[in-house]
Amino acid sequence: MTTPDPASVPHDRTRGPKNGNIATLTAKQSKALELALAGASYDQIAKACGYQHRSSAMRIVRAAIQKWAPIDYADAAAVRDTELARLDRMQAAHWTKALKGDYRSTEMILRIMRRRAQLLGLDAALKIDATISDELDGKIDELITRINRAGARQ
Repeated sequence: MTTPDPASVPHDRTRGPKNGNIATLTAKQSKALELALAGASYDQIAKACGYQHRSSAMRIVRAAIQKWAPIDYADAAAVRDTELARLDRMQAAHWTKALKGDYRSTEMILRIMRRRAQLLGLDAALKIDATISDELDGKIDELITRINRAGARQ
């Protein structure tokens, strides 16, 4: 995969930054952020920004996002939609092989499905309404009393 062109990043560079506009970012932060928004991998960002490890690229992108601007709800929806479209393309590429029993493709499909469920909030925790009645408390107290009496007799 080639590194995306930062100039093709579809975002308004002057909207909503915490500390001014994108010019407040260092040159590396700006380049890393634009590459990340264009869909570059952290390995690609590291190489383009002169870092040896992808973890450095991850740190610089996170720092750039925090420094530049919080994502508003419309941007978050657009990012989510873009990510879902990417997942759809990856799933389509592996689907036929997975249906034929290819282990790696099946694993990839399951990972894609897991990620899609996370993005859409499908795996939200179940709410459990647990209440303890006074009746149950009374029975517990009665059992404790019986245990104590039995221990005192011995």
